Amino acid sequence: MQVENHKEEVPFAYYCEKFAAMDAQAAGKRLGVPLENGEFTVTLLGAAYHISHPTYALRADEGALASLPAQTFLLRYLLEGKPAAPCADFKTFR
Repeated sequence: MQVENHKEEVPFAYYCEKFAAMDAQAAGKRLGVPLENGEFTVTLLGAAYHISHPTYALRADEGALASLPAQTFLLRYLLEGKPAAPCADFKTFR
């Protein structure tokens, strides 16, 4: 396969491989996002996204999340994310 967009496609492929190999039960427990029927359900900006495991497939209740950077963000959240308690303070992306 010829990769044309190294900035988006290469990281997405890398995280897809890591996602397929991760322990889904441990990730779900860590984040409070259980794996149900082979899918994680994650809410991003008020929209629910269903991410199947171990083979990555994304479906949305409302519309599609076509952006590879946004999909990579969701994969990284499931792989590396940590829950944060809600607060009224401003939080940076980093």
